[in-house]
Amino acid sequence: MKVLGNRILIEQKMTSKKSQLLLPDTVADKEKFDFAFKVLQVGPQCPTNEADRIVVGDTPVFSQYVNFQGTKLIHKDDAGMIVHVIVVYDDIIAIDNDQDSDEKTVISE
Repeated sequence: MKVLGNRILIEQKMTSKKSQLLLPDTVADKEKFDFAFKVLQVGPQCPTNEADRIVVGDTPVFSQYVNFQGTKLIHKDDAGMIVHVIVVYDDIIAIDNDQDSDEKTVISE
């Protein structure tokens, strides 16, 4: 697959939170799961200047109100669910590559 225009292919991993508490069905997904994102591919019309550039491997940060309504490919494995979603460049509000661990939780409040 190759993304076009100003779109970016993102890997979104969802893993169940390690908790001793039983959570009711009314609890939102962001409270039941840890989310981690990684850029897999950048479209040719995304900005290329150093200040605004997003590259493969970056950890994007989204607003809590982002609407992942783009094309989604879902894969579930033993570790959790992996979703590949195509987003528009402007949906990304920041890049956070300064975290210590390999799994980067980036849901903003």
